[in-house]
Amino acid sequence: MSSRLSPVHRARRFATSLWWQVRGAPEPSPDDTVWAHAYLSGGEVRLFEAMAAIDRRHSVGVARSVERELSAVPGGMAEADRWMVVAGLTHDVGKASAHLGVLGRVLGTLLGLTTTARDQDSSPRSGGAVPHGWWSRVRLYARYPDVGAELMSDAGADTRVVAWAREHHRPEAEWSIPVGQGRLLAAADDGRL
Repeated sequence: MSSRLSPVHRARRFATSLWWQVRGAPEPSPDDTVWAHAYLSGGEVRLFEAMAAIDRRHSVGVARSVERELSAVPGGMAEADRWMVVAGLTHDVGKASAHLGVLGRVLGTLLGLTTTARDQDSSPRSGGAVPHGWWSRVRLYARYPDVGAELMSDAGADTRVVAWAREHHRPEAEWSIPVGQGRLLAAADDGRL
């Protein structure tokens, strides 16, 4: 991970996570779930549903913001832009592999900001099994963008969706998708739309 997300965004997400850790994060609404599933393939639905409730709620918010922005252009959202809504819904699927609470996620985020991929666990796929040991799960979480990209690739997702899962915390210069589309996705992820 890189430091693309602002400290304000990270602080807001941390406070929200703590709040929902104490109270129990509510599931996305049934309407939001039906809406999300309509955009996703079977494999993508399974990955989406494996995410924690707070991550699914966040991802629905990101994807709805993307859809709203794309629909606001003359002529509405083009079928060719559908992948961007899917990318918004699935960009965080790699987090589910680590099965961590707030403290582990914070440590995983800090680890991801301070180490390179070579310094972390070399196996991106969890194979469905939870890694043994809390620290192993923290290390896996630090690599969640790569883990998510591989899971999405295995699910047969569009290559741009896979790329966004991997690159959504990287600087613009490292994006393989068009910068304008990445900026829209990043703004939605950061809560700026």
